[in-house]
Amino acid sequence: MCLRLIIAATIPELFSTWSKVFSNIEKTRVLDLDIQTLHRLPELDAELLMSWLVHERYGGTSKTGQSQILSTRGELGMPPWVITTAPFAAHLEKHRQPDGSIGVEIVQNEKLTPEEEDYIVFSKVFKRIAEFNQQDVELKIKTLGFSLDLLRFRRGELHKEAEAVRQAYLEQCQCI
Repeated sequence: MCLRLIIAATIPELFSTWSKVFSNIEKTRVLDLDIQTLHRLPELDAELLMSWLVHERYGGTSKTGQSQILSTRGELGMPPWVITTAPFAAHLEKHRQPDGSIGVEIVQNEKLTPEEEDYIVFSKVFKRIAEFNQQDVELKIKTLGFSLDLLRFRRGELHKEAEAVRQAYLEQCQCI
């Protein structure tokens, strides 16, 4: 079984770039949808959200390098499952601000390009879905949706970021 993807984007540049990169992949659709409309799509089994958005609402705890699948407990207007992005290990760095105060910044331990980050995160997400679907669960994840706007794509070169996700998808597709 190959996982179906519904990729939502409202920013024209994101929509155009991702539509081109995913145009020849049968099980994927790039749609001009806002996040609220994506949440309510009846064909979604799961939605990918940033880890920090999910845990307070649906439980679980953030685990470095791990994507998690959590139940939405039948929440109206949401698919049955949410999947977290896999957070990277990071540390705090202090620096002096121009006004003399001390500023603090969260810095990833490993320096990666946006494309490398995207590839790693999505590889872990697709692998986690494959593992989940092999378990004895009643409702398998056959269709995953995610919003490019919400996941903050536009950190690097759009085409390269889309290609990184495409590569992760194609590599894991046989496993799902």
